[in-house]
Amino acid sequence: QGSSSAAMGTAPDLWNTMLGILVSLVPRKLWKSEKFSQFMADFSQPLVKATDTLVLGGKETHAMRVDVTGALNDDGHRD
Repeated sequence: QGSSSAAMGTAPDLWNTMLGILVSLVPRKLWKSEKFSQFMADFSQPLVKATDTLVLGGKETHAMRVDVTGALNDDGHRD
């Protein structure tokens, strides 16, 4: 038995704030829909590019962190 979590950060921080607001407003069921997620990606891409160009001169940055934990079974192996 184990668990995992993932987080992503972007610059400018505006995108982190906006994503946090969206996550709190949009039901989780929609985020699990590939069609909805693709729509959001397609919708936001031009906005992200325009803002990054204005704020960062076209240089965007990303960071991603993934934490994974697990447990060994009685034989000392991972399941």
